[in-house]
Amino acid sequence: MTKTVTAHDVARAAGVSQITVSRTFSGKAPVAEATRQRILHVAERMGYRPNILAAGLRGGQTTSVGALWSFGMAGDDARIGLEILRSAQKRGYATYQAEHP
Repeated sequence: MTKTVTAHDVARAAGVSQITVSRTFSGKAPVAEATRQRILHVAERMGYRPNILAAGLRGGQTTSVGALWSFGMAGDDARIGLEILRSAQKRGYATYQAEHP
């Protein structure tokens, strides 16, 4: 099983604090350009991907969309539902779907 790379791992490898890594990916606070580039390079090399759900919980606002499907949903209804989820994903939302009887 592969260990998930965390912001803490990136911070340690880049020689910066975890908050600096967070600021780099959130864009909500300034980070020196050389530091930002170093963090992005290290993150890419390590395979780091920010956890958008965790960021949403910290910020009090999530970027997630859920859909509840009916068993047997087909045709235009299913196509429209899937298109809504695809559109949300393209805009950076995490999407979830489930079926109910």
